[in-house]
This record gives sequence, C-alpha cells and structure tokens, in this order.
Amino acid sequence: ESWSTMFSAIVARAEQIEVLSTGSSETFNGMLQLIQAEYQVLSIGLPTRQNSFLRYCKQHGPKIWAVVDVPADYFHPFRLTSSQRWPSGCLIKEKPMGCSKVTWIDHVEVNGQILNYMYQPLVDSGFAYGAKRWIAILQRQSERLAFLMASNNLCGEFGVISTDGKTRRSLLRLAERMVTSFCSGFGSSYSWNARPDSTIGHGMIQTRMTVDDPLCGTGTAVTAAASYCLRVKPDRLFDYLLNKNFRNEWDFSSFGGLVKQTAHVFLGNHPGNCVSLLRIDDAVTGLPKSVILIESNTDVTGSQIVYTPLCINTMQELLNGGNPETVFIFPSGFNIHPGPVLEDGSSSSSLVTFSLKALIDSKEVANSSQRVQTKIEKAVMDTISRIESALARSQFN
Repeated sequence: ESWSTMFSAIVARAEQIEVLSTGSSETFNGMLQLIQAEYQVLSIGLPTRQNSFLRYCKQHGPKIWAVVDVPADYFHPFRLTSSQRWPSGCLIKEKPMGCSKVTWIDHVEVNGQILNYMYQPLVDSGFAYGAKRWIAILQRQSERLAFLMASNNLCGEFGVISTDGKTRRSLLRLAERMVTSFCSGFGSSYSWNARPDSTIGHGMIQTRMTVDDPLCGTGTAVTAAASYCLRVKPDRLFDYLLNKNFRNEWDFSSFGGLVKQTAHVFLGNHPGNCVSLLRIDDAVTGLPKSVILIESNTDVTGSQIVYTPLCINTMQELLNGGNPETVFIFPSGFNIHPGPVLEDGSSSSSLVTFSLKALIDSKEVANSSQRVQTKIEKAVMDTISRIESALARSQFN
C-alpha cells in the first residue's frame, strides 16, 4: 500500500497475491512476493497496463540493497499487446549524511504503432514508462518527507489557523487523499465513455459517472477529462495555473470573487512543490464564499496541479482538529507534459490533461444523463479555451 501511495501517479492499484518467502523481518532481505499491479500514465489517451510479477529483495552487504521485479509469465510465451514490462528494479546504496544513491532500471516494451501522435514524444523520452519517472517521483517524495520532518513550515492567516503539528498533518493528509483519488481515477477501475466525436482539434475528451462515491457523498459523481495540446511551454503553463491572480480567468468556481491565499506548506526546494489554501471572497460583500485546497508538484518528467473546493465550515473544522478522512472531496486538476511538434512546426507545446469532477443530483442524471454529460464536457472545454486564450493574449503583452 505504501508503494502504490508513494507512486500513485504510476501505480493505479496494487495487490500482494502471495508471500513466497518472508525473508528477514527487519530488513526484508530474501523476501519474495507475488504482486499484481496496474500501471498508468495520467492521461485518457494511454491505456493502463496490467502486470503480475515476482518481487525479490536482497541485501548485498551492510549498505547495499537490490529490489528486482520479474514478470510472472517471463518464462512463458506471450502476445505483446500495448506494452510489456520486462525484468526491472533498483539498486540502493547508503551514503553519508542520511542520503542514498539509487540506480533504477525499468525495461518496458511498447507497441508504438497504436500510439496517438500526441503521446509519441512522451513515450520516446522515457517520461511515460521509463526509469526517469520512478526516480523523479522518488526524489520528489524524499524531498517532501525531509521538508515535513524539518521545521513547522505552515504559513497562514485563515482566521484562527493554528500552526501546530496536528493542524499541518490534517491538512496534508487531506491533500494526500485528494491526490491519490485524482490519480486512481485514471485506472481501469473506472470506465470512461468516449463519444463518437470525442476527438477534438488537438485533443480528445471522455466522461464517466459513479453513484454514491464514498469520497463525494450521496449522488452521482460526474467526471470529464480532456487531453489536449496547447501552444505553450509546460513550465509557463504550470506557473500560470498556479498563480492565484489569474485563477478567475479560467476557474468557474472563482468567477466574480476575490482570490486570496490563506495557507501554504512547502514540500520541496521548487516553489511549485507545495500544498496551499485559497479563499474565495465575495467581490461585493467581502465575505468568504468557499475554499480551494491545492497540491502541486513538478519535476523533470512533468507537472501536476490537483484541487478540490471545500466549504468554509468544513475547512474551519479541519484546521481546528477535525478528521481529514471524513471530508468529502471532488478532486479535479491538470497533468502537464512536454507536447509534440504541431502542424505549424511549433515545438513549444504542452500535452495537458484536465479532469473536472462534480457531484450531480441523481434525479437530474436520471432525467437526462446525456445532458449532464454534455454539460460537464462543455465546462471542461470552456476551461481549456479560457486558458488558451489568456495565454495567447499574454504573449503579446
């Protein structure tokens, strides 16, 4: 579970089928497990990959460990479909000052003929399936742990916000639930519905519905996701989407309001690796209307911004010691990667996947599920259009 949580952007779900050898209870030396996992890329255009494998842990001397995954069907013939993961793993060597040197090998074979042109650079670079993704996430998560174990770095002004450890842990646990839920939504546990005309311009759009989702409460949770190519560099798009001063240009939940940042927790050396709270105040009365919880991260393989709206009372309860496990959340967000060369020869493009989740009254869905689907698809496309227009205007300012 800790493995799939740490690498939730890659591992949609994982299950330990059998422990063939327990090995050492303290160091896991000699442990052999049969594991079933589903790997993903956080986009609607690349299928998930199912894999059953044997994982063996071996300690080579006092300061070196090896973890190796071998496909369970490695010695049997198989038919290559979209991809196959061959023997892969990592070598960990303890270094001074509490550091480790990690060497990672991920051997994946992909059928390139079935790829949409948008994803070709992502796969060719190794950012989709290669060891670069695992190392980048491991480095970022290690940074996160180091920052959280260091000083109390919660900065905020949310009414009577407390800066004690419990408040910070509650806020970060809710953010972790939000990100894990957002990432798991791209796995095969959920069925996406694509319309015949789901391919649009430089992208595609799909929807799905879940009834009485435990994360959202009673009703029908409707999610629409679009993968799209935008003529903007990935780092510029990431900075724009994180800037609170521009949020009401694209986020319909903040239209007509004043956006203020009320809390901030750094999770790494890059300022974009953080958890933050935005408060939306009424532009006329100045009274708070809602709160948006955001977690963002960026590394060499791509960037991610995940957010969920929360009511004021819910956030106040959480900051005063409430249980983060019982808060209803509606994770939406962006995954950003380097994009392909477009028809006009532009190489400064981003492959962005935007997923929007909302809770709809089940009666409205029963009356016309198609209308509900069309409504949320329009909200997604309007958001992408607003972002594209805003960035195009700013290029000439």
